[in-house]
Amino acid sequence: MRCSSIIGAGLGGTLADPVKNYPSIFKPNSIFDRFPFLLPNLVCTFVVVLGLVVGVLFLEESHEDKKHRRDLGLELGQRIVRLFQWKGNGAVDLTETRETAHVFSLDEKRPSYQSTDSSRTSITSANEDGDFDPEYSPIPSTSEKLSWRQGFTAQVLLIIIGYGILALYV
Repeated sequence: MRCSSIIGAGLGGTLADPVKNYPSIFKPNSIFDRFPFLLPNLVCTFVVVLGLVVGVLFLEESHEDKKHRRDLGLELGQRIVRLFQWKGNGAVDLTETRETAHVFSLDEKRPSYQSTDSSRTSITSANEDGDFDPEYSPIPSTSEKLSWRQGFTAQVLLIIIGYGILALYV
């Protein structure tokens, strides 16, 4: 059972029939009185729409055939982020932060999936002259055999422990 099914059911039950459960906020003879399950459906709709907007505006395409195409949604998301960035001395450029983090991950020499390899600002897709190198691929070849120890990184172990803790409460 997933955590979302527990949270969704609890949230739906909490928000159902708001006129009876929250009379100080929702008045009788309102739309919520006629449709007692409207509020939980509106909240769920909001969460789904928010997830879609975040996905379109801020997630990079990872499909092998489509990730090199121009992503208008991602470009719009970057423009929106730039509108809200503070221009003072403490401003952080998200592209510089992503590149710096990627440089540190290159030092580790562990085979892993790199989601920034299709980014125009990614240093992994550039050769020494700064030109795009279409032959470069940060993904290890399939002929390499990975050991169990390489597969169970610290992040994977933390995820497994987290799911184990969640399973205790189900």
